[in-house]
Amino acid sequence: AGQSAAVTLAAGQDNPNVDAGLYQLAELGDRVWIDTNGNGQQDGGEAGVQGVKVTLLDANGAAVGSPLLTDVNGNYLFTNLKPGTYSVQFDKATLPAGYSFTTKDSGADTSDSDANPADGKTIQTQLDSGESDKTWDAGIVANPGAITGTVRQDNDNNDSGDTPIAGVTVVLKDSAGNVVGTTTTDANGNYAFNNLPAGSYTVMESNKPGYLDVNDIDGGNPNSIAVNLNPGQISTGNDFVDELPAALGDRVWEDKNANGVQDAGESGIQGVTVQLKDNTGTVVQTTTTDINGNYGFEVAPGTYSVAIVTPGGYIVTGQDLGGNEGTDSDINAAGQTATVTLAAGQNSPNVDAGLYQLAELGDRV
Repeated sequence: AGQSAAVTLAAGQDNPNVDAGLYQLAELGDRVWIDTNGNGQQDGGEAGVQGVKVTLLDANGAAVGSPLLTDVNGNYLFTNLKPGTYSVQFDKATLPAGYSFTTKDSGADTSDSDANPADGKTIQTQLDSGESDKTWDAGIVANPGAITGTVRQDNDNNDSGDTPIAGVTVVLKDSAGNVVGTTTTDANGNYAFNNLPAGSYTVMESNKPGYLDVNDIDGGNPNSIAVNLNPGQISTGNDFVDELPAALGDRVWEDKNANGVQDAGESGIQGVTVQLKDNTGTVVQTTTTDINGNYGFEVAPGTYSVAIVTPGGYIVTGQDLGGNEGTDSDINAAGQTATVTLAAGQNSPNVDAGLYQLAELGDRV
């Protein structure tokens, strides 16, 4: 209250020690900001961070008063402080998800970060009477993330991966289409791109020779996956499924003796139209026989049948005669085979069609 205690003075006595000390209250604070370029300095345009808890500590490390939360601009300020020794604790748990403290004491003190990256605490500082110290900042940076996935082979035609494919080339591109990294799948079919800043990426797979695409998890190109990576995120499950193609085909031949069997010397028929149909009967591929009567289709695993367009003047020979799948005719009178289900990598090389022409015989009585 500005009042001294009572002093009793004797005659002639001098008491020269009745003093009055005064001080002004001080303040301490500043800002939490996003260190976009990770240089530990507050650069132009780097935004503040709202809602970070800040606690003022005394010389013994005990909390002084109530903690503050940074405002919409990332600022905080402890006011009405008695001069003394203080430090500041930035609460790591209240940082935005995927962020950590940036490098400490990197450059000019008025614009650097003062928080220890490990625990968010600053060193101690001495506040003098009336001092306003607004240099206690904390910069935060986005934690690096990762993009991982697996390339597998579909062995049972169910459009999902069964066994890993090693040695598949996988490329990562940023939002501008620049290549960020290239890797290959390991023995387990796995790939990973690590230490990635947040952003939009595209993962692109190059099929190994002889493989076909199966899945398309994001509705676009089955050889690419779009990934939006948040700070510190580990984006998993960016998987590709490929499969070995199947094949079927063989020969259309002229069955000279109409016995339904390919006998020695019976030649192929060139230029016959051959249709590949799926399990609904829809024509999905068309080809023509070569000079030797041969044809072939490379297909994704599935269920198919084959039909021929019978050339004029020809008749379909008997179906499944002779007891040898390699030399018989597999088409019915309408020029259609039964369905065949092909697994990945399977080849059905005995789908044949025998045709003959009617003959005539006679002369004169």
